[in-house]
Amino acid sequence: MQTRALVASGAVSGLEVTGEILAPVDVAVTCVNTSDCPPGGACIGGECLACATPTAKAIGSRYLEITPNPGPDPVGILITGIDPEVACVSGHVDDNGLLGGAGTIFQPPAAWGNVTARGESLVAGMEYQVQTDCNPAQPGVSLSDPVSVTLWMHGDTNNDLGVTILDIMRGIDGFRSVLHLPVVPCTTDADCATQGPNFRCDTAFSLCLQVRLENVEIRGASTACEPDTVVSILDIVALVDAFRGVPSECLGQCGL
Repeated sequence: MQTRALVASGAVSGLEVTGEILAPVDVAVTCVNTSDCPPGGACIGGECLACATPTAKAIGSRYLEITPNPGPDPVGILITGIDPEVACVSGHVDDNGLLGGAGTIFQPPAAWGNVTARGESLVAGMEYQVQTDCNPAQPGVSLSDPVSVTLWMHGDTNNDLGVTILDIMRGIDGFRSVLHLPVVPCTTDADCATQGPNFRCDTAFSLCLQVRLENVEIRGASTACEPDTVVSILDIVALVDAFRGVPSECLGQCGL
């Protein structure tokens, strides 16, 4: 379930029934509106419910992969900056995965699936927290516990905490759409585990995938700091600059 009932522990205790003393029990908190609920709760169907925490991980220096917990109720996805350089960042992801894109979107977790989140404010090497938002009527009020995640460092395409000539080569492979190297057949991710930490099974081709677009795309074409889900020659240039020690041009989101 996407939400869980909030309960008042021990609301009934010491009640004598036919000579038997009952143990304390949990009683669900009923409500008329969200203001009746504890912090973080949402009034849904007359009962205070709490958001289930999503899963989130970095899959590149500019991309996060977020998965809301399964459930029938529509939810939103909120991303907030943690590091001082991005502490001013806070916004919802739209249904195309863009942070601060086409408004505040609420939809069932099945419609979200695995969300590939990107945006001008998602900056390499910065830490963010991700939360599920469970109250479409009052966005930002009924939030799950946060999940903290840090994007890969600028120019690092396999999260090995460094930028080498191999990162540039992976970028070139991405630009050429040559992403299945070496050619190793697979049916599940387990078949690719021996190839390295960033290999997974691309079931569309039944081949181990060495690198994802999200691993190597670090800038957009028309708007430099907004990834556009295309690996272009500009990404290669940016990877070369990162190899040379040039910092990301997308720092300074919050004036720092």
